[in-house]
Amino acid sequence: MVDKGLGRKSWRGYGPGAAVLPIVLATGLAILGIRPGEVDAQQTGTVQGTIRVARPPAAPAAHRVTQNADVCGQSVPNDTVSTGAGGALAGAVVWLDGAPAPAGGAPRAVDVTLDQRRCRFEPHVQTATVGASLGLTSRDPILHNIHAYLGTRTLFNVAIPVAGMVVRRPLAEAGRVQIKCDVHAWMASWVVVFPHPYHAVTGRDGSFRIAGVPAGTYPVKVWHETLGERSGSATVAAGGSATVNLSY
Repeated sequence: MVDKGLGRKSWRGYGPGAAVLPIVLATGLAILGIRPGEVDAQQTGTVQGTIRVARPPAAPAAHRVTQNADVCGQSVPNDTVSTGAGGALAGAVVWLDGAPAPAGGAPRAVDVTLDQRRCRFEPHVQTATVGASLGLTSRDPILHNIHAYLGTRTLFNVAIPVAGMVVRRPLAEAGRVQIKCDVHAWMASWVVVFPHPYHAVTGRDGSFRIAGVPAGTYPVKVWHETLGERSGSATVAAGGSATVNLSY
């Protein structure tokens, strides 16, 4: 599949067209060398762990607000690097390479939401599966716009002038989607879209959990917007749990 920012060989998934024709899906999997076998719940396990930073950097300076301070405040937190006790890293994206398709073919995509509150995108980082829709909304009584880029290409640019307004846009391509607000230059977030369901984002304690993983051994990949990439490996037993802890 086409590289969308995480490396041409990073995602050995089963593509955006998987939900269209099962025959095309099977053929594509064969070409890519992916195991397309049906996997039921009894044959799956869990990959979990914690991502840490060995030497946590200083907290990034807050963004200075240059307009709409009555709504935004005088400053807005900078979410690019967020660490906790023991160097726990929040907002790191974790995924598996090369797992076979779930039973029944293409995964069910779970819709996701991006909110705007006090001139800050929430959440700052999230993941989604190709085929999901992204709900765009705002709690702020001022104009925002949600400008989504895949690389340098605009995917959509939606104005949200009214608090509580909701607009949905499809996530039809895999890749790292960066989202900005053209009205408030400091606002930014990421939606990392995968062609498979085996992905997660670390919480405040640096932990992640990926369930429903078919038994087998897989590369585990990690990406962080500031710190870059890390990789490891997980061996998953049916009904079991594999632990993968990685550090920057």
